[in-house]
Amino acid sequence: MDVDIEDILAELDRDTTAVNRSDPRSDAATDAGTVVNSSFPQEQALKGRGSGAVATASSQEDYGRLVAHWRNERCAPELLQYPHALMGRTLARIQAQMEHLEMLSMDFMEGNGSEQSGGNGSSGSRPVNNNRMLPLLCMEAELERIKFVVRSYVRCRLAKIDRYSLYLRQVGEQVDDDGFSPLDAQLSRDELVYFRRHAEITLKLFNDTILKHLPPDLQAINDTEGAFNMVDEPDWAKFVFVKVTGPPDGRLDADHQLTRGQDGEYFYQTTIHELDEDIDLSIGSIYVLRYNVIKELLADGKVVLV
Repeated sequence: MDVDIEDILAELDRDTTAVNRSDPRSDAATDAGTVVNSSFPQEQALKGRGSGAVATASSQEDYGRLVAHWRNERCAPELLQYPHALMGRTLARIQAQMEHLEMLSMDFMEGNGSEQSGGNGSSGSRPVNNNRMLPLLCMEAELERIKFVVRSYVRCRLAKIDRYSLYLRQVGEQVDDDGFSPLDAQLSRDELVYFRRHAEITLKLFNDTILKHLPPDLQAINDTEGAFNMVDEPDWAKFVFVKVTGPPDGRLDADHQLTRGQDGEYFYQTTIHELDEDIDLSIGSIYVLRYNVIKELLADGKVVLV
């Protein structure tokens, strides 16, 4: 099969990362070895608890959201909520693109083989034009760039799970009336399995090596009532750079937290409790504030960390 460069360029123009909603792969696990797989079906079980974009979001919009989540996760001191639907679509698109590139590579090799053999049976009659492979290499490089963001995002989250395992264990004990724990929305399904196994191994190690040799009143590993808090919590007072973006849907008039000034500029009003001072956060501006001041706005998607 002969593959011309125009054929590959046509594939570049087509949105090959779009997810076919009728394809069962769009809602299923894409890679058994991926830490964040099999998370999109959990979004339906959470009854709207997870944060995610609508199903009609384009690949370009989803990539922008993925980079924003990645940046927020790296800059925030706490473990943020996992975007179940967004990661489900992203992993499905990555898997579909990998299969698509594999088929293009096979067609390219078949085309080169037919050119080398020639029409008269003589071997090596036509040199291989390596420039024809350039568009394919560009597509592979773009895919690797997206995979790097996903891997870095997952590694950052796993590092926080390792560090704040005792704190997350306390958070997970708070179950609502429907039987859901806050960790069901905050972690992916595989992250939840990893967290439980990590916490179990860590507690067993501490108990076998240290705690069982101490007096009973000193064996509590999650003591928070003494002079020293044994549970390592995130640094809520950490300074962060934050950019005010406004409501995620862009409807400024529908956001009840927004206030419109006399000059027509929209801003959020929040309080710095340490100083007992109210400040105005204008849309489009960048500030340096403590994390606990903008925590709620970040959870609502109205600010991003930079």
